Amino acid sequence: MAMPKLNQLLPPPPRIGMWEPISTAQPAELDMSRTRELQKFMENAGLYESGEESLKRQEVLGRLDQIVKAWVKKVTEAKGYNVII
Repeated sequence: MAMPKLNQLLPPPPRIGMWEPISTAQPAELDMSRTRELQKFMENAGLYESGEESLKRQEVLGRLDQIVKAWVKKVTEAKGYNVII
């Protein structure tokens, strides 16, 4: 029995936005092959972050989020607006 192609197993993409997508076609096998090649190249070149790097990035982004929210609260209060965060 023949195995179904990978693109036949994927669910249709969700609709996002107000307009219809340009295309709802699944990627061709050539696209999938080139994606695998690119991922392998990136892995061999050390372009993926480690788990430790990922955690550090999340910590930094979380702190940046806190700083921005505190700044927005301070500015809006200084301008006389009620702040609810």
